[in-house]
Parts: sequence; C-alpha cells; structure tokens
Amino acid sequence: LHPVKRSESEAYYPTPAAEFNLSHIRISSGEFRPGDAAEGAGIPSILFCTEGSATVRDDENETVLNKGESVFVSSADFIITGTADIYRASVPAV
Repeated sequence: LHPVKRSESEAYYPTPAAEFNLSHIRISSGEFRPGDAAEGAGIPSILFCTEGSATVRDDENETVLNKGESVFVSSADFIITGTADIYRASVPAV
C-alpha cells in the first residue's frame, strides 16, 4: 500500500477492502480535525496511537491517548491535539 497525502497531517492508504478505510495521522504540536465527509468527517473511527501522546476531544468526551492505546470516536466531529503518530480505521463515507 502506498499512502496518498490527504492533508498536511494525514495520509490515506487506499485498500482493496470496501469495508474500511485506513489513514495515518502525524501531529507535531498542533491539532488535527477531519476534513469534509469525503475525507471522513462525521464518520465513526478507531484511533490507535503508535508514538507520542495526544488528546482526543469530541462533543461529549475528552480522552488522553498514549502510545499503545486506542479509542473509539463516535460519528461526532473530533479534534486531536498533541504530538503523536496515530492510525485511524473507519468505514467509507456513504
């Protein structure tokens, strides 16, 4: 798989699987917000932190995510802040 740059912070991995999307989010002292619906905004996601530490916030929750930890984010828009490498698995936009 070869990543496709989606934004300054996110690279998308096109997969042959129609059931899920995979992307890599790299944050170095800033914040990440999903883009429009085509890029996964408002879609449920599982975030897995492989390096660093980040805070994930949505409309209802705030969770600190450290290396080796994961979190489920509902369909609400979310924001990630901190310095971390995070992989994001989600379902395709309809």
